[in-house]
Amino acid sequence: MEYLLTTNALTKQYGRLKACNAVDMHLRQGEIYGFIGKNGSGKTTFMKMICGLSRPTSGTITLFGCTGKELQRQNVFARIGALIEVPGIYGSMTAKDNLKMKCLACGVSKIDKYCEELLELVSLTKFADKHAGGFSLGMRQRLGIAMALVGEPELLVLDEPTNGLDPQGIADMRRILRQLCEEKGMTILISSHILEELSKVATCYGILNEGQLLMELTHAELMDKCSDRLCITTEQIERAAAVLGEMGIRNFRTADNRTLHVFERHEEVCEINRRLVMADIPVAGIVLSQTSVEEFFFSVTGGGNGR
Repeated sequence: MEYLLTTNALTKQYGRLKACNAVDMHLRQGEIYGFIGKNGSGKTTFMKMICGLSRPTSGTITLFGCTGKELQRQNVFARIGALIEVPGIYGSMTAKDNLKMKCLACGVSKIDKYCEELLELVSLTKFADKHAGGFSLGMRQRLGIAMALVGEPELLVLDEPTNGLDPQGIADMRRILRQLCEEKGMTILISSHILEELSKVATCYGILNEGQLLMELTHAELMDKCSDRLCITTEQIERAAAVLGEMGIRNFRTADNRTLHVFERHEEVCEINRRLVMADIPVAGIVLSQTSVEEFFFSVTGGGNGR
């Protein structure tokens, strides 16, 4: 699977402040990349740079195989649909007219049918002829996403798209993103400061803190770090592992030279402890650890406040 987007030491500096500091991102085609970071961590700044809305101070962007001046010459940014910060809509126009205007700018044919399909996708059909100026924040977000989808972009960039949405709206958003990815093969970069929410839809993640990308990981890797585990602490870790194997326990791994993590049969903790003691293995500790996605995020970022 090839990378659709990579950045190398991408940096944006305002005076002494590095809003993005040497960010190396890797986004594969067909992925939903959850870009997670506290408010003020640099997510929006990064998104503006990869969409061509802000010039990097240093570093490079490689997008659809193009980099440097080729990004402009090949009109690469036209292949991106984006909703960054606030939706760019006209309040004096109806939802449908806002979409029609975007369709005309993008050269879309059969505009009426196309707009109806987009409005249905974002659950705004019954508000098609209502002026956008009277929309709630959540409705404006929905319309902004519909406008970002005009022209069937290959990469969809969404900056905090669930802002203002109620629980049903957030669930609808997850459905829409999965549908776009699975049925249309669209690659999606979506930012949020709530990892718990992103974990329900993203296939991979990048964690940004104070302008720096701390790590990238897949959904499976995230779930592994956040799954329940039985933590066994002993000085005789190899012998303890052998005992687990004799019990038919296979899903475990060595965390360090004194700790084993067991990911199955947690209800048998008493029997596991008894078997270790019977094998004359000193057990310094045996405890069930439960780490939520949110706790993992705070452990990585330090749990402080963003700028």
